[in-house]
Amino acid sequence: RLVLATRSTRRSSDRGRSWAMGPELMLQSGSNDIWNVRGGAYGGGTYVVSAQDGMNTDWQVSRDEGTTWQRPQLVGGGRVDACGSARPAYGNGVFVSASWNGQRVVFCRSVDQGLTWSLVLGPMDYPESRMLFTGQGFAIWSNGKVHRSTDGSTWTTTNTVTRSPGGT
Repeated sequence: RLVLATRSTRRSSDRGRSWAMGPELMLQSGSNDIWNVRGGAYGGGTYVVSAQDGMNTDWQVSRDEGTTWQRPQLVGGGRVDACGSARPAYGNGVFVSASWNGQRVVFCRSVDQGLTWSLVLGPMDYPESRMLFTGQGFAIWSNGKVHRSTDGSTWTTTNTVTRSPGGT
């Protein structure tokens, strides 16, 4: 099944040849409705989307092919607002996202199909790419550095090498 997630979702069971209306995502922060879905991922039978309008963020998770959606929580309770409007990635049975909190990277990870998320503070480098799963682990780039993790919890940082045309 394919799912398009905007505030009004669409679902396709025939590889995109036809689409049916799905439920409207109730994306909001306090009394503020959020209309802009910023990112999403699919893995392990779960769809995850993040949304942002100004400083307001929200997340929704579907574990039934986009039929119903629910708001995930932080481990221990509370909203996942601290995860920002990151674009999650899925691999090794884990969802991982990265966002900038104004001072450093905040990595968020879920090991229970997106229902609860834990926070890991990362480097003080602004992320300049989206999170991606390489087939072996997660990676995200900042200015002159690549940050890698196999589980979204423990990260290593390596300087990148700038190559010029004709150089090595």
